[in-house]
Amino acid sequence: MSDRLEVFRTGEPPEEPTLSERWAERIISGPSILEQLAPVRFIVPGLVPADMVTAVYGPPKSGKSHYALTLALELARGGRWNGHPLDPTPVLYIAAERASDVRDRLEGWSRHHSTEVPGAFHLWPAEYPQLTSVGIWPLIAELMSAIGARVIVWDTFARVTLGVEENSSKDVGPVMENLERLAQATKGGAVMFVHHTGKDTSRGMRGSSAILGAVSSGIEVSGSEGYVTATLRDTNVGPGGGAEHYRLESVELPPLDGTVDARFTAALIPGGEAPLEGEHLDLVLEVLADSYQGEASRRQLGEALRALGRAVHDSTLGSWLTALHKSGRIERVGKGPATRWRLTESPREETLGLDTAT
Repeated sequence: MSDRLEVFRTGEPPEEPTLSERWAERIISGPSILEQLAPVRFIVPGLVPADMVTAVYGPPKSGKSHYALTLALELARGGRWNGHPLDPTPVLYIAAERASDVRDRLEGWSRHHSTEVPGAFHLWPAEYPQLTSVGIWPLIAELMSAIGARVIVWDTFARVTLGVEENSSKDVGPVMENLERLAQATKGGAVMFVHHTGKDTSRGMRGSSAILGAVSSGIEVSGSEGYVTATLRDTNVGPGGGAEHYRLESVELPPLDGTVDARFTAALIPGGEAPLEGEHLDLVLEVLADSYQGEASRRQLGEALRALGRAVHDSTLGSWLTALHKSGRIERVGKGPATRWRLTESPREETLGLDTAT
């Protein structure tokens, strides 16, 4: 009101605040910072932060899409994940890669759990949008609001960014900007996308560092012989490093008349770690002895195995080293990034299968 009266007193409108004055109004200081800004909250405790972007990534056939789909279903029905109860959270799943596979996996999940696909799980199987489209995020946010979805999963990143050069920050930057703005627009929800690793799996997600820069939580998925391991690798909202272990359990589906008599899919079930093969452990010992004179870092071992044509996922190599350490055949030297692994002079005889009684 005082500003309006000023016009009558002086005959001139009040001066507009300068840009720096408007900026100064946005500054928060001291204890009020903690009072006015909300702390990080999670959709899935310790794993998927709210209002942020989460990536689920891994090499081909590792189980990453199975992991993302099962997590989405558990969110939609308010189930459990990694030991934590989940609040029922409507999900929109963009099935941009082999939607028919997703359909059968949904049927397999439903049969395994003896329950219907949750009504809060929404699937977009065809004519899905591209994240490269200008101004796409407000439209997707509006759609999510219309159907009540608070979490959206893009499967896969490559299929919703057609024409993008993944190694170009110029190309990828606008895409990640769309994802970040969409995450903030969910107002307590989250954005997830499924992505691939590069040829060197130890380097994480494929593509420009702009992808990693926009991700607040990165879940690395590896799998073999029906077992899947998910490890929180790239995170700026928690400690990281925690591993989840699952197995893919075969589920038989009803036959299709006139086509096939037997149909199968798989359901992702919490379970144990994949069994370690003795020949792989022996190969690590050979590399340690022959290539590095008995002591090397995990990175060096991974490089040597790749040179031998045995490309091994970083998390898998880590499990092998842990098993060898527990058996007494190698010992840990140093901590953190400086950790090295050294052959022991006298590994425990019982771990080598030796009969000490003879």
